[in-house]
Amino acid sequence: MNPRDTSVEAQRVVAEIEARFTDLERLRILDQEFATGCALLRAGHRAQFPDEDDEQIEARVFRSLLGDELGARAWEERRRRAIDGRG
Repeated sequence: MNPRDTSVEAQRVVAEIEARFTDLERLRILDQEFATGCALLRAGHRAQFPDEDDEQIEARVFRSLLGDELGARAWEERRRRAIDGRG
């Protein structure tokens, strides 16, 4: 990928730095990026559905990430585990 706002030299430097990352560093970055994506998704749902509570918004996030059927099932499992004290 060649972003229009990034010079070829800057891309090369970033690639060199990223090449030195350990697997753990890559996983930490992925985790941070996923968390940021979820936060943006959550914020978008809050803006679109301002009257919904936190639980309804979180259920929407699950459905957005996993699709309606799997997202609903995963959300219900998470709720069940939270009630049982396991999640």
